[in-house]
Amino acid sequence: MATNKDVFKAFLENKNSILNRVDDYVDELLENNFEVDDSKIQYELSELKSTSETMKSSISRVFSDETGDVSGEKEVEELDNKIYNCQQIEVKDETSVKELEVALSEVSSKANDSFDTDKDVYETIKAKKDDVYSSIANIKREMRNIEQEIDENNNVIKGTRLSVEIEELNDNLTYNPMSSRAPAYVDPIKNGLNELKEEIENGNEPSEIQSQLNHVNQDIKVFEAWFEEWAK
Repeated sequence: MATNKDVFKAFLENKNSILNRVDDYVDELLENNFEVDDSKIQYELSELKSTSETMKSSISRVFSDETGDVSGEKEVEELDNKIYNCQQIEVKDETSVKELEVALSEVSSKANDSFDTDKDVYETIKAKKDDVYSSIANIKREMRNIEQEIDENNNVIKGTRLSVEIEELNDNLTYNPMSSRAPAYVDPIKNGLNELKEEIENGNEPSEIQSQLNHVNQDIKVFEAWFEEWAK
């Protein structure tokens, strides 16, 4: 079983990495200036729209003398409309990413229909097939990148992770029940860490979290001074 000295030393070695991240978390809450940049997605959608319009023009030009509906013409027209629907979605958060994901799946499905058509029509537009699927793949890739950025800048997720780490730090700060002096120095820290964890979980104001963090750090300073003297 680890001695008080071993436990306290380990706590003092580990506490900075976690409490410093709480400090950074407070700064991020105060700044809160993260914005999604969807310019790459909009560029790819513009390229995709241009490709679709070229396909429509090709079909119209080649089959201009035909009477009635031309096989493949309707599908490409619908593809064009579904791409337009994607362009109307402003990617700014996780919800809009999911919305674009659904809309893009409709584009992929309609692209499949557009190329699964009459042989003569297919010959007319097949040169654009790689361009269509390449744009769709690029959009999907950029969506994954944006999702990762949102995740990395999501303060709720960060707060949850910090809360777990604070709880683990607190759980590891123990002492021998027979110790007569340790409770007076350790218990304020443990109580303070619990309150800090609750403030983060409850989404309290940054100033309140910072204030509680300051209290914890002050209690740790008192504890550290006692420990250094006691451990001699």
